Amino acid sequence: MALAASCVKYEMPVNGSSHIQHLLYGVNFPEKTIFENDMMETVLWHER
Repeated sequence: MALAASCVKYEMPVNGSSHIQHLLYGVNFPEKTIFENDMMETVLWHER
């Protein structure tokens, strides 16, 4: 098995602006869709 190591250095912006995370340009993020069948009915611990 091969071993690997990574070294990363990050410096905060000097001009006082905060770092805002964002997706890379060109990435299409699908909308979240939840249907009634996706939800499971559960019994709460105090209702047992």
